[in-house]
Amino acid sequence: MIGYRNLLMKKSTVLILYSAGMDSTAVTVLLSKQFSKIRLLTCKTPYILGPRLLTEPRIRDMRKALPDVEISVSYAKTGKLLHSFKPIQAAIEARSTFHLCTVCKISMHLTAIQTCLREGISYASNGIGVREQQGYPDQLPELEERVEKLYARAQIERISPLATLDKNDVKNILIPLGLYPSKMAPRCLIAPIQGICWHFGDGPPPKQPILDWYDKHLPEMEKMVDEWMGGS
Repeated sequence: MIGYRNLLMKKSTVLILYSAGMDSTAVTVLLSKQFSKIRLLTCKTPYILGPRLLTEPRIRDMRKALPDVEISVSYAKTGKLLHSFKPIQAAIEARSTFHLCTVCKISMHLTAIQTCLREGISYASNGIGVREQQGYPDQLPELEERVEKLYARAQIERISPLATLDKNDVKNILIPLGLYPSKMAPRCLIAPIQGICWHFGDGPPPKQPILDWYDKHLPEMEKMVDEWMGGS
């Protein structure tokens, strides 16, 4: 994955897929040292509860903690794009409901690429990458490498500042700025249920069906990106 580099060099704008969680908030803090403008994109999927309600208080706190950075936010519905990939069928093919998370996350990445192309933004990031979560179906390093190439196809540099960090590092980034929450409301309807099944079941699903699904649909994704580039 492309690491974040030239930390002291101010660039213009970066788009961050923002969930209002700790990881994407930590990414915002880290990239505020590199970019003068941060464009947050919160995706509204059928499985996420109250994205605007959860996001706006966090953004107000970040604006207070990072007064020298211009932070803007928009909300994008991803349901149509998500369902175009038939997530239920994908989960059946992968023999795991965890694959719903993968398909959902891919729809978010594609929405981020489309937004960057539409608005002329050359850098993008998200809260994926902390070491404890690199075994999650939607955060497999092999999947991240594939997604990286999709951003590169759109001539967007994807920055992954959490790739070498863990949850404790994230906590230490947020605490000094008063951004570490004492409580976090669940944002997704599916993830907590899957987490319980994972813990008491057979563990994480095999990664190969997930990677096979991505590779199968890659030509479709590349066609989308090429069409968006043609219209940008």
